[in-house]
Amino acid sequence: MEACEVVRLFVNKALVFTEPKRLGNPRYGRLRALRVLIYARLKGLENDTRIVEHLKKHSDAARTLGL
Repeated sequence: MEACEVVRLFVNKALVFTEPKRLGNPRYGRLRALRVLIYARLKGLENDTRIVEHLKKHSDAARTLGL
């Protein structure tokens, strides 16, 4: 199973938000940020620059993660 699919499966199943939805620009939000952090850990990407470069090269993974 691809790393981004594993992240979406487990993160989506494990998180249930109890906070009310805020108005305004949502940006990426906690769910997407958590997906990216777990994906980066699985892929061995250790800093923000490497994560960004990796996701630029692998746009399919970025879409799957919800970016």
